[in-house]
Amino acid sequence: MDSLVDILMVFGPVYGYYSQYSKIKTEQSIGNFSIDVCAILLFANILRVLFWFGERYETPLLFQSLLMIVTQFILLAQCIKVSNQNKANKSIEYRDGGLASAKFWNKFWRWQDIRSYVESVITFTVFFTLVTLMFVHNYAAVQIIGMISAMIEATLGFPQMIKNYQNQNASGISYGLIGSWFLGDFSKTIYFIYKSAPLQFTMCGVIQLTVDILIILQMKVYKSEELVK
Repeated sequence: MDSLVDILMVFGPVYGYYSQYSKIKTEQSIGNFSIDVCAILLFANILRVLFWFGERYETPLLFQSLLMIVTQFILLAQCIKVSNQNKANKSIEYRDGGLASAKFWNKFWRWQDIRSYVESVITFTVFFTLVTLMFVHNYAAVQIIGMISAMIEATLGFPQMIKNYQNQNASGISYGLIGSWFLGDFSKTIYFIYKSAPLQFTMCGVIQLTVDILIILQMKVYKSEELVK
């Protein structure tokens, strides 16, 4: 039974992003989907992987993070591809001068080429890997890394919720994605409690579950308003 739960914990959360990827690829539009979701999951899961070196939590959670990192890069690449294809100006210049350029940072996470995203993620990873190696035997420092990871991941639904509110619609959002968020966050919160995972993980789960419910309510309300119109 535990083996089945572990497998679901590793692969379950990825399904929703496959659903969103398929929707974007089929419709050739990212709709109201926020690519900030990809940023949050990439940075949070990189920190969670580094946290493992200081505090050996459940191995399935480590594999889940590694798989999620790969998944987010695939989803992000699809979003960029579709967005660029939909731009009226096909002669757009894709490079922003690299990491040393002010233009690069002024457009943080709004670049038009996957290379810029990869560069920023690699820079983040290298920096925090060095920090982790320096303080891996310091209990307080390790816990702070875990807390930062949990705090970042806890904000996962906020960019999407805010974007939905600003645009007053939730078009282009996969029901499979939001449904998987809710089921996944509910399941993993119970899993964290059952496995006595670090407190940071449980706190993250509770916050995410609350935001998931709010997004589901948004989708219901905006859908009803569209039907009325």
